[in-house]
Amino acid sequence: MLFKHKVTYKGIEFDSRDEMNRYIELCDMQGKGFISGLRRQYSFELIPRQSKMVVKHLKTKDKMVEKFLENPAIYTCDFMYMENGAYVVEDTKSWFSRSQADDYPLRRKLMVQKIQSHNAKGRGQWIFREYIVGTKKKPGKIIDR
Repeated sequence: MLFKHKVTYKGIEFDSRDEMNRYIELCDMQGKGFISGLRRQYSFELIPRQSKMVVKHLKTKDKMVEKFLENPAIYTCDFMYMENGAYVVEDTKSWFSRSQADDYPLRRKLMVQKIQSHNAKGRGQWIFREYIVGTKKKPGKIIDR
């Protein structure tokens, strides 16, 4: 399990210092007109809620009701914004958290699949971007999928 150190900047709470620094950088880019519509913590439903219809026996009749089976699978990105006419869904990660997060690789793959499906239908261009923060040993990089 990863231990996150939450930080606060101008009354906004961030999961990490890296995420806060990226937010400051994106705000600067928005101020200069490179990006627009910056949002934080935007959620996407990857897999809908699972349920089935069952018969519930009442005193005078039988009634069909929906029985809840599973919660939906939700992916929440760190940032979403518009850049060069395309929506960018961005997640900020360190090299360590990218490889050690419990379910991040699976949710990332499902989100990339959802974006590819959306783009194939011709409803506008979306990009999934990983902003990987550099260290002394490894340089940072941006991966667009």
